[in-house]
Amino acid sequence: MWISAIAFCIALAAKWVIPDALNTPSHDLILILVVSGSLILLGTIFLKGVILAPIEHLEQNLIPNLMSLFHRRSSISFCQFFLFLFPLVSFAIAVFLSNLEGRYLEYIFLGWIIFFGISLDCLRHIWFHSTQLLTPANCVNHFLSEAKKAVKSDNDEMLWHNIDNLSETALRAVEKSKLALSLQALQAFPPIMHSFFDSSKSISRVNQDEEIEKRTGRDETSFTIFYLLQRLELIYDKALQNKLETVCRQMVMIMGKIIVYAAKLDLSLVSFPTHFLTKFGLKAQQYHFDEVGVLTTSTLLEIAKTIVNDIDLTYTELQEPVQSIINGLTALAKGTFKKDKTTNIPVLVKPLEDLRALFLQEKMSRHRDTPAILGDIDTALGEFGVLAEMMQVIPSFGGATQEGASLFEPPTNPV
Repeated sequence: MWISAIAFCIALAAKWVIPDALNTPSHDLILILVVSGSLILLGTIFLKGVILAPIEHLEQNLIPNLMSLFHRRSSISFCQFFLFLFPLVSFAIAVFLSNLEGRYLEYIFLGWIIFFGISLDCLRHIWFHSTQLLTPANCVNHFLSEAKKAVKSDNDEMLWHNIDNLSETALRAVEKSKLALSLQALQAFPPIMHSFFDSSKSISRVNQDEEIEKRTGRDETSFTIFYLLQRLELIYDKALQNKLETVCRQMVMIMGKIIVYAAKLDLSLVSFPTHFLTKFGLKAQQYHFDEVGVLTTSTLLEIAKTIVNDIDLTYTELQEPVQSIINGLTALAKGTFKKDKTTNIPVLVKPLEDLRALFLQEKMSRHRDTPAILGDIDTALGEFGVLAEMMQVIPSFGGATQEGASLFEPPTNPV
């Protein structure tokens, strides 16, 4: 508010340093009041016209709910109110100037100088914050900040609203191949979910959890995860269609972070997002994004390592979340073989063998679910073992690949 400070200094100078400056003829004062009030009024109207058009354009093409975000800012609303009030006050002073006594007129004019400086500051404030809104990166940061505030205030509706805003921003950015913006919007989800999972540990959310379950049929945490995953899948599919492999890789890493955060809250939350992560990898294989498929496999393995090494598993049910990881690794290995039947089988099963070695550690040997988990891993490895033997026994390479591929196809009922 430096312009207001300058106006205040000018008013003090006019009163104490240059008192003759206030001895201005009344018709000159009226002219100053009318011209200044008119300029502020016209400047406000012009500024709103200049700002609202690009905000509306950006809202239609890239950033959702941008216009409502502009009008919801209390500082902008106050400035707009003041900018329309100042001309009215200026015109009122000009009309009743002749009826005012000299002493009161002096103080009114000094106050008017200060209010004129505040008006200029309001114009500058609206311009500055409006240009910030016209920067998509700032809007993403705002949505992230609002989502975290919603988590702290237990406002699920506002949280879901900001998840929608970020999702739509990322989706539109992907459609227009704006990599930087799409990646920034996607990278906002892990910190939001991290804050949400930390907040979900609070006992104060129990009543709210019951209310959400009545409305949605799911507990609050599960519904929020499902709500986010639906939108991430839409963005991922669009990234695949537009051949944006960088976005796909980033989304796999984001999914890995979210699953790890969920695991640290409750291992029962791991299975569902792991299923989505596996789908991401399989879809990437279909679009020949081999690196994304490999990244998905390594991400699943890192999730398993985090669960084993960083979480207290003494009294936890471990079989269901690990089974989802085993299924994911197996499905991705089968997808790789179907795509390229010359793939070396030991390379395909290496992630499963690493997972098996993880549960052979001394830490896991005493867990009650370890035998069942090792049995599931051995079953998956056995399928690939049969395939490896078949490819060695059958002399015809074409026959081997055809028979091997049939192992991964569902059985058909005879007609």
